[in-house]
Amino acid sequence: KVGYTTSGEWLEYTINAKTAGVYNWKANVSAGGEGSSLSLQIDGGDQDTTVLPNTGNWDTYSTVSGTTTTLTTGNHTIRLTVVGAFFNR
Repeated sequence: KVGYTTSGEWLEYTINAKTAGVYNWKANVSAGGEGSSLSLQIDGGDQDTTVLPNTGNWDTYSTVSGTTTTLTTGNHTIRLTVVGAFFNR
């Protein structure tokens, strides 16, 4: 669980794509106000920004989802960057 995020913070994850293709992703998030967002960047490529819903408080979570760019088989680095602060994941 990650909380009390501030703009500019980031986390990196390594994944191993067993087959080439586009993959779906999901994240459970909570935000006590408007304006929270995150971006995903794969292997240093373009960033895809997702605006997070206002869930009303820090204890109520909602699922956001999206898709990756087309991945080749093998290891990839995904960087999640906090764009709009103050959400929990």
